[in-house]
Amino acid sequence: MPDHALRAVIAAALLTVLATAQAPSRFDIATFTLPDGWTMQVEAGQAVLRSPDGDATVHVGRSRPLTGTLEQLGAELLAEAAALPEHRLEVASETGRHAHSKGEWHRFVHSFANPDRPGTFRYRTMLTVAAGGRSVTFAMTTDSVAAYEASREAIGRMVDGVRMTTTERLERGRPPLTRFVLDECIDFLEWLVHAPLTEAQRATIEAEVRGFWKAKDQEEIDGITEVVAARAELAALPEAERELARQAVLDEALQQWRAEPDSASARMMLALHDATNAPIDAAQPPLTRQAIAAFGEFLVFAAGRVAGVEGNFDDAMRDTLVAGVVDGSTELTAAQREWIASMPMFWAALRVVWPTLDDDGRQRLVAQWRQVPQIVALGDALGEQAKRREAESAAAEVSDLVRRQAQLAALQTQYRVMQNVMQMQSDTMRIMSSNIGGNTTYVYRW
Repeated sequence: MPDHALRAVIAAALLTVLATAQAPSRFDIATFTLPDGWTMQVEAGQAVLRSPDGDATVHVGRSRPLTGTLEQLGAELLAEAAALPEHRLEVASETGRHAHSKGEWHRFVHSFANPDRPGTFRYRTMLTVAAGGRSVTFAMTTDSVAAYEASREAIGRMVDGVRMTTTERLERGRPPLTRFVLDECIDFLEWLVHAPLTEAQRATIEAEVRGFWKAKDQEEIDGITEVVAARAELAALPEAERELARQAVLDEALQQWRAEPDSASARMMLALHDATNAPIDAAQPPLTRQAIAAFGEFLVFAAGRVAGVEGNFDDAMRDTLVAGVVDGSTELTAAQREWIASMPMFWAALRVVWPTLDDDGRQRLVAQWRQVPQIVALGDALGEQAKRREAESAAAEVSDLVRRQAQLAALQTQYRVMQNVMQMQSDTMRIMSSNIGGNTTYVYRW
């Protein structure tokens, strides 16, 4: 076979493998690849993984601090399991080195009376991975030994490949900056101002935080480390006390941000606080710039999924959209205002849930968005922008100008676009929620 023909065959094979490969899933601090055919949904604060035949289910709980050794945590989990009716330990506890997370793993297998089928047993494997001072437990449950054996190796390989944000190093330093520390910092700021951040805002904070580590600014590094430690203490407080602490911390933070005019993130957080708390008019419910920005990001995301391209909701689009909403706010119905006001939480929830949906779930949402002409029009503009960018890659500045013009043209009647989208989406939001599996509630991670 000629060399070029062989290369073509190899390339085709690689494309086939890439097309069918499972994309990594992430829940809390754990990133993992689902076995072929398995699905994942987030339910009641847990990730629920299901086998293709439905005979095996894996529940992944929220991570928690590892206060002692992994063996001690394993003993606690086993003691909890032993309280189940007719409990039997099937495979004794064992611990080993977990290479991918640079941590450890712990496992035991037990059985107990099946509450749904008297006279039979339910089998459960408890697999815990600990790294960087935190742990995540994967609990696989089946109703028969055969189902356990059919899924045991696949789930074992999945857990073997787990990566943890607690050991995902972003920058060197004392201590090093990990993805977990950055996520905790961003989540703390979201909770502090009571506003889920947009992608652009998260990127601004990440750039500044990473800059502290790059510059070896130990004072700032220590400050962020203290924030993460304080967040862990806040998590232990009752909700009412945590809210009281939030108000006190926010007052202090606002003073500090106002004292740092040269800090991009401080300026952004002040603007975010104002955008979250300052309504654009006196009507109810109040609409804020943050809610409108979240709506704009959602629009571009939905349009991109419809057109099969990536879009960018930049500052120019946000400012123009806000101006359009302000000019036409008196024409909004109460239902439309409520929908805009809820967009920060809805958009944050959708960003969390989207990676967990299977292809069918995503396609159902895209099909709903495809019914909205304004979203389709924006998607067409994003597609044209992508084509021009490819054709004019040698002229980056021109390409960027064309991109801005194409996107702004698609939103030239910003308020009308938003109003029409809301009018059509009001009936489809319930369908979208059911497609997502009822997981349109965004909560701050505690």
